[in-house]
Amino acid sequence: MSIKAISKAMIIVLLIAIIAMLLFDVTARTNVAGRNLLQQYALVEENAYVSLLYVSGDSGKISVDPRDNVYYSWEKRMNDTIVINVTVSNMTGLCGLSFNLYFNSSLLTCTGFIENLFHTVAPQSAWSNIWQIKRTINNVAGYIEYVYTYMDLPQALHGGYEPINITESDYPEGKLPAAILTFSITKMPSPNAYLDCPLHLTFVQPTDAQGNVILYDVVDGYYRLMSPTGDINGDSVIDIYDAILFSDAFGSVPVSPYWNPKADLNSDDIVDIFDAIVLATSFGKPTP
Repeated sequence: MSIKAISKAMIIVLLIAIIAMLLFDVTARTNVAGRNLLQQYALVEENAYVSLLYVSGDSGKISVDPRDNVYYSWEKRMNDTIVINVTVSNMTGLCGLSFNLYFNSSLLTCTGFIENLFHTVAPQSAWSNIWQIKRTINNVAGYIEYVYTYMDLPQALHGGYEPINITESDYPEGKLPAAILTFSITKMPSPNAYLDCPLHLTFVQPTDAQGNVILYDVVDGYYRLMSPTGDINGDSVIDIYDAILFSDAFGSVPVSPYWNPKADLNSDDIVDIFDAIVLATSFGKPTP
């Protein structure tokens, strides 16, 4: 028998031994299962979160896009980036826009801010007429400020690049990002846990050429980073098939030919005994 085959057999035996020890504490397992069930209900409730300000069915929309930014920690690691847009859709006569986007600065750091709305609509020769009233990244308090319009509205009207119309006849799906924001991940979840925060829009105000507020809806977004569940083969249950895949990856690091990020259950870039303990603790359970 080869050394690798012996190693696999040892890992499986170790997992079975850990599982057997856990089975003796039936009460503890029942309590853990109850907590997991409550966590699943909390997950459903949080994922059902919808932002509030709905004015009318015919109003425009300011939204976080994509709305749901949910990742496993084998997809996104420390210092990886995600891109989130604040998008305007179904809106005509737009001449100015302001909003704040709030996030949890202990989980994310904003590293990039591109103004896209006015710079996309106005010709490059007219960019000097774009008025950046406020453009702030505050990674201590956790918010982005955006306030833009044109310095000379009559000039913009005369030049034909004001007001801005964002409809399906003007842009794909009738929407256009106002700001393109890049965030860096600054914290990883613990095993069998997740980190999350709302991406909350506030102080939203789209205005027309007379300074009147245009009717609008607001849709907030959401960020969540989850640790791997132990369901390595993706069949929604953690069982012996996952243990076999885990043993194949045991001892690997990201540069190893047999590396499997789904087996790195504690996200420390090595598949080792600590991951085996996490897998054994979750063994026999459905995934959240």
